[in-house]
Amino acid sequence: MWTGPEDFPVRWFSAPGQLLRLDGLDAHSWLHVRGRTRADLEAICETVPGRWSLGYTESLDAGPLPF
Repeated sequence: MWTGPEDFPVRWFSAPGQLLRLDGLDAHSWLHVRGRTRADLEAICETVPGRWSLGYTESLDAGPLPF
């Protein structure tokens, strides 16, 4: 998916309980991940090498995810 003719591609990947979004190419890219549970998120971080940072904490008001 491209958001516009001058923009970098966006790619989506999924597995049960896991969602990944890759924005951009090469050194100018971001990988956003979401897990249904903390264990799902930790499994992604163990599988995909790199330096990870937690951008959001779990919300007490969060409902179930649609994946």
